[in-house]
Amino acid sequence: QRYTGKKDKKQDTKEIVKEKDFSVFLEFEGKFYIMFIEVKCIEKKNNKHRKKATSQLNDNYKVLEITHEIPASELDKIMLHSAWPRLSREYICPKCQKEHYVYQGVPDGCPYKNMKTQPEPTYEELGWHIFKESFRSQEQFDKWIKYSIKEGKEMDKTM
Repeated sequence: QRYTGKKDKKQDTKEIVKEKDFSVFLEFEGKFYIMFIEVKCIEKKNNKHRKKATSQLNDNYKVLEITHEIPASELDKIMLHSAWPRLSREYICPKCQKEHYVYQGVPDGCPYKNMKTQPEPTYEELGWHIFKESFRSQEQFDKWIKYSIKEGKEMDKTM
């Protein structure tokens, strides 16, 4: 889905062409929710793609805010997610030989955590990323949807 809009309030800012991979409009237990999902089809963990997906989602948010003047109080209710249909949610750590979650911090007790010389990146909360395990069956996907719905994220029906 392609559209144009501005992501900056400056008068001379050109409109940019944006695309959303998925906009999901969901009714659950009588409440309405909106999700934007950016899809990346890589098979190995890659923080550049993770950051790009997050940036693309945030740009969509900014276009709605600037071009369409949707109030921040409503925009904050849009749930943002990255989907990785070819990437497993866990990997085997080469240092401790235990499973770690992809795009989450290295757990305490892992020798790799103490070897890093740079600060650990800021990661999105659990549930932000949708991995291939969630696409294996309708039951798994439904489980992810229910986990992802957050209190206070329901949309105002009058908007």
